[in-house]
Amino acid sequence: MTESIPFKNLHNREYHGHKKKVHSVAWNCIGTKLASESVDQTACIWHIDPHGHAKAKDIELKGHTDSVDQLCWDPKHADLIATASLDKTVRLWDARSGKCSQQVELSGENINITYKPDGTHIAVGNREDELAILDVRKFKAIHKRKFNYEGGCRAVVLGLDRLWRVHREGVGLSSVTGGTGLGLDRQWDRSM
Repeated sequence: MTESIPFKNLHNREYHGHKKKVHSVAWNCIGTKLASESVDQTACIWHIDPHGHAKAKDIELKGHTDSVDQLCWDPKHADLIATASLDKTVRLWDARSGKCSQQVELSGENINITYKPDGTHIAVGNREDELAILDVRKFKAIHKRKFNYEGGCRAVVLGLDRLWRVHREGVGLSSVTGGTGLGLDRQWDRSM
């Protein structure tokens, strides 16, 4: 049984490495590295010791020519990370060297990215409501689907055998769609 730590006993640490706004942060699959991405066109990686301490940033990932809007770690490999940028590219990086090992250009400004839990595919959503599924081995798009919803895609989750897409209009969640392929199997109205 794990013991809860009272919130008042937690400590705050600030890590400085970006020149502009940070959009997201993520831990690698074993919890030893923390990554952040930013409007400054970079992603930063810190090695975090078991006590939560980090030295200055370990690696700065440079190469995108526009804002890096989201990143995600490979769920099976603690040193591989993917970034999605408004420059229309998705890049795969080695967090040990800081080198870009793969890159693919898609058709729109990328704002969402997630790995499939088994690490074989990456789902990428863009501002034009297009979803692309990348085969990680070939690092190319194997499926693309254009959604014609107003308001845009708010989140994409790639399960082992399903794709879930959350759509929002106005204040509340308006629909959740799920399917085994890129076609729609089910849609639920969750208007608030």
